[in-house]
Order: sequence, then structure tokens, then C-alpha cells
Amino acid sequence: MIKKYDSTAKSNNAIIIPQIGVESAPADLLSWSIVTHARRTLSAGIAELIFSVYDMKAAPSGGTFATAIGIFDAYPISKITEASKPWSLSAIPSPPQATASTTPLVQKLLGVRTVRDLGTLTTSLQGGADATIVHRSWSLFDSGKFYGSKFKFSPYVHVRNVFTGILVHVALAVGVLFLLLPPVRWLAKRLVFQPGQGPSRDASRNDRVEYRALATVDSEADPRDPKRITGRLAWQGSMYQLTGVFLAEAAVTLARDDEFAAKQVGGGFLTPATLGAPFLERLQKAGLKVDVRVMP
Repeated sequence: MIKKYDSTAKSNNAIIIPQIGVESAPADLLSWSIVTHARRTLSAGIAELIFSVYDMKAAPSGGTFATAIGIFDAYPISKITEASKPWSLSAIPSPPQATASTTPLVQKLLGVRTVRDLGTLTTSLQGGADATIVHRSWSLFDSGKFYGSKFKFSPYVHVRNVFTGILVHVALAVGVLFLLLPPVRWLAKRLVFQPGQGPSRDASRNDRVEYRALATVDSEADPRDPKRITGRLAWQGSMYQLTGVFLAEAAVTLARDDEFAAKQVGGGFLTPATLGAPFLERLQKAGLKVDVRVMP
């Protein structure tokens, strides 16, 4: 979509923001909030931002299933692989460290990482999509200088223990392999919810989601003891309602405000973070909880 239509959108001053629902507004907004806090309080960028889906109670709908399965029907695996690379949507070349893999071999095989203050983490189903959007935001804000030249977004999901983490990692890997097979996709379409079906409003009334992130500040003053910033974003209620809130408040922000990056850029395929503080303030008034602070 970016390759086909970004230049046309820019020439028409049309602002297009895909993935501004549960994927991938929470990851993008919390990352932007942490980076902004680091700049305001420490005058520094971020080295690594570890993001986790910390807690979630929700059931997917038929539309969600149809989207996931439909991707494999519509595109060859080569295009999916290319688009899923963490920096594939960046508007500028990725930073030098992006191509250097620092992930331990054991973590690559088992998918589990233990992080102080975040707990046990494993592979996230939506992490790949979130990473592409957050890294595009990195590229749109002052050509990466605002987020920092060493910035890297690492997405995970929080689990109870290492064993659960390994199971989740393996299940996701096997699931993707199975979805590559047309007969499996055909069967899945008939066994799961159909588009238009899913949890009722009453059934999803007690749903919730909480995201937590931990960022290491890119500190040149004392690289041996870098400061850390923690962030939390939470919502009580349906995930589909949350997506509706994101869409509605984004539209209002575009219509009524001017002091944010999206208007300054002028048009093209942008990200939720480019709607900035006015967007986040409206979301908080609508019930989204956001908290960012420098850790002791």
C-alpha cells in the first residue's frame, strides 16, 4: 500500500493511518510516550524498548480470524516474509544495529526471555505487526533522531513461566506453518467463527487488556548504568470498543487540532503516534489509562 499510494497521498495532503486499532495503536502510542518522556526529562533517546502484552482477557471474532487466514490466501509467502521484517515500513534506512542480531541462540529456539520488572516473556502473535508500525514512527519523527539512533522495539507477550512461554512460541510457529497449507485454511474457515460472528457486547463487557513496556535510555554520560523508563497502558472493556474509540478520537483529532506531527508532515501513510499529545489526551478522557515514569 505504501509503495503504491504514499506519494499520491503526500501530493494530495491526504493523511492515511492504517493499523490504528488494537493493532497497533497501543504499542505505537506507548512507545512514543516513553520516548517523549525520555526527551523531556533526560534529554536522551532510547536504546531498546521492550514491549509486552502483559494481561489480556478477550475473545476474537470471525472478522479477526478471516483477516489472519485471508493474508495467506491473498499473498505469497515471499511477500508476507518481506512485509513482516521489523524495519520493512521504515521511511528511511534502518539504523546500523538493526541488521546485527544480538538475540541469544537459546532465545531464538525457545522464544523465551526473562526481563527484570517485566517477568517472563515469549513470542507475541501481534508483535511482528506492531514492530513494523513502531519502527515506521521512528523514521517519521525527525528521521529517527527523536527516538534515537540506537532505537529498537522488541515485542513480547507476558506468560506465567518458562514452560508456558516455550509452548506459546512453538504453538505460534506450528500454527503459521499449518496456515501455509490451503487445505488447513479451508478447514479453519469452516470450524471457527464466521465474519460477523463473535462475542456479544455482554460477553465482552468484562474484557480487559494491559500493556507494559520497559525502555533503556541511550545514555552517553554513563553507559555502564543507563536509566530505565517504564510505561503502562490499560483498558477495561471490549477490545472492539477500544478499536472504535481509537478510530473516533483519531478522526476528531485530525478535524479539530493542528499541533501534531501528522499535520506537519502533511500527508502520506502515517502512524498513530504522529497524532501525538492531542490524540492521547482524548483517549485518556475516553478511559484509556497511560502511565510513564523514570524508574529509581
